[in-house]
Amino acid sequence: MRRIGRLAGAERGEDLYALPSRQLKGKKSMRMPLLAAITSSAMVLAADESREIHSFAGIDVATLLKAEIDQGCGCSFYLPSDTKAAQSPIVQWDIDGPASMHLQGRLERLKIVQPLPLHAALGQGASCELENASTKVRGSFKATWVCPEGSESCEVTRYAGTLSVIQGSVSTPIPVQGDCGC
Repeated sequence: MRRIGRLAGAERGEDLYALPSRQLKGKKSMRMPLLAAITSSAMVLAADESREIHSFAGIDVATLLKAEIDQGCGCSFYLPSDTKAAQSPIVQWDIDGPASMHLQGRLERLKIVQPLPLHAALGQGASCELENASTKVRGSFKATWVCPEGSESCEVTRYAGTLSVIQGSVSTPIPVQGDCGC
């Protein structure tokens, strides 16, 4: 395993490198409650960036690093704003795809089967679907903020909702908020 950072516990001489959060149980870690669905959280350091790993009912979801994020028109979704992870997306895609999502310790590239609209009316419901051979992600959202009417320079719609990550027979809902636009 490549060492990409030191986790809590190193002060006691334990070498905990890039361990999934489920392996940190019982050790002094950077675990914190997020929501009832989250059982733990850990931070993995890589140079000057960090990746937060959150476990939702057995599925580990991590924030994306800058190098994994496409620039341009598309969508980015984050954990709710009361978390540290609100600063880094957990899923992101350019309108031309594919989507990027870090699941179970791996960066997954997901085909955009059903895209979210870049523009919507306030309160409008919307959905998306992303998939690859081993994972499906279905999103169900409501537009919570739209550009002011007549604003020619604004091209963003904010959404809040749930991403359901499906791997095998396990479907795990994850609350998210994010933006689509240019």
